[in-house]
Amino acid sequence: MKPNFQKRLYQINRFTSQDTIDSLFRDLYATYAGLLGFVLASFDIDDDMKHDIINDAFFQLYLSRNNVDDVKYYLISSVKNKAINELKRRQRFVTLDDYYDYFSVSSIQQETEAKVVMEQLLESMTDEEKQLFNLYIIENMTSAEVAEILKMNSNTVRTKWNRLLAKIKRIL
Repeated sequence: MKPNFQKRLYQINRFTSQDTIDSLFRDLYATYAGLLGFVLASFDIDDDMKHDIINDAFFQLYLSRNNVDDVKYYLISSVKNKAINELKRRQRFVTLDDYYDYFSVSSIQQETEAKVVMEQLLESMTDEEKQLFNLYIIENMTSAEVAEILKMNSNTVRTKWNRLLAKIKRIL
C-alpha cells in the first residue's frame, strides 16, 4: 500500500523537523523517480538531462510543498513542462546552428554568394527585425532577455522571432 504523501506533506507543513522532511522526500523520490523517468522516455533528451529534470522537479516540490495539492500530478506536470522547455530551447539553438553552417563556407565563390544572400537578408529586414537578429544571434540572448531590452512581452518576442526565421528561410 502506497504511503499517503498528501497527508505527510500536510504534517511536514505543520511540523518542520528536518529529519521528517528528509525522510518524506527520500520516500517520494523512491516512489516516483521511476515513473518520472518513464514519462521522460518519450522525449528526445539524454539521460543526464532527464536526471537533472527529475531532480529539479523534486527540488521545486520541496520549495512549493506548502502549495501542492497532488504530489503525483505536480511531479508529472513539472517534468513534462521542463522537458518541453528543454526541447524548445534546444530547437532554437539547432535552428541557429543551421544558419551558421550555411554561412561557414570554404571557397571564395561560396563566400561571395553568402555575402550576397546576407546583404539581401539584411536589406529585407525592418529595423526591429535587425535588432532581434542582433540580440538573438550576435548577443546570444534568451527571449526573456530580448523582451526586457525591447520592453515587450516574451511571447511577442518569440512570435516576432519565429516570423523572422520564416522570412530568413524564404530568402535562403
